[in-house]
Amino acid sequence: MQTIERFDNVGVLQSNSVAGNASTLLLNSNNGRQAVRVHNFDTSRYLYVALLMAGATAPSTITGATAIEEIPPQTSVAIAAGPGVRIYGQFSSGGASTALVNAQELA
Repeated sequence: MQTIERFDNVGVLQSNSVAGNASTLLLNSNNGRQAVRVHNFDTSRYLYVALLMAGATAPSTITGATAIEEIPPQTSVAIAAGPGVRIYGQFSSGGASTALVNAQELA
């Protein structure tokens, strides 16, 4: 059973072109958020997500083995990630083609 969290406010929405051969910072704002909603618009590839503390070295790539979350195609997921956490994404394909990913703060 999946639990649904209650959020009283939404913050910054950021859209990114994400590839399968390098990680991309999905959200570079932190306005007191409790979580981030990430939506994978791709129709066939999973989105690998990695979480790092602010100030940590960004990952050059993310794999299924290093991802904290794998978001299926055309799916949204809320990830508990406060203001001190940076969220990175990369598609599962390993190739250079890109697709849209949205990330939005939830508070």
